[in-house]
Amino acid sequence: MRWLPKSIPFLVTSIALYFAFYFGIEAVRILTSPVYGLDHAGFSHVVHGIGRYMALGSTGLMQIAAFFGAVKLAIAMLFAGYLVSRLKSLFGPEMDHEIVDAAAVLIVMVTIVAATPALFDGATNLLAQYRLPLWLAGLAVTLSMIERVVADEKLPLEQRSDTNFPPAIHDADVALPPQRYGVSSLRWNHLRRSANINAA
Repeated sequence: MRWLPKSIPFLVTSIALYFAFYFGIEAVRILTSPVYGLDHAGFSHVVHGIGRYMALGSTGLMQIAAFFGAVKLAIAMLFAGYLVSRLKSLFGPEMDHEIVDAAAVLIVMVTIVAATPALFDGATNLLAQYRLPLWLAGLAVTLSMIERVVADEKLPLEQRSDTNFPPAIHDADVALPPQRYGVSSLRWNHLRRSANINAA
């Protein structure tokens, strides 16, 4: 399992490349089209399905289509920013993992909105096309979380995010012991004594 931490950056970068190109191409196709991509059969079906439930006219359909294009462009830009952050991390600066989280939230939101008409119509066969983006977004977030945990374990104890050391007080006569997970050492001693009593 030692190969796992080394393969995670490659997997997350591959997913980010896929989303950056896929959503980028989709956004350019929608935003450069005179009818905001409504000439594409699959996208038009999604937009008309949303417009049918919201009782929108032609102007509303164009606005919904433009909204999808803008969100997809934002997702592509977020993943492009993540790729730039990944390249910069090779030369020293820390990785910005929150970009993946924000992009994954947008993917889930736009996918749920796009799949809602098919869900209401009972067209479960149309829902299969939304599985891959959701699955890849969940995988990217999971791998990013694992990468953060692995990187956190390599830091010195006082720099880890799961420890809460009180700031040092100069010229103090007494120093309180550090807290672990927000719980004082007195509480830990009490739990140990309770465990020994119960074991006896």
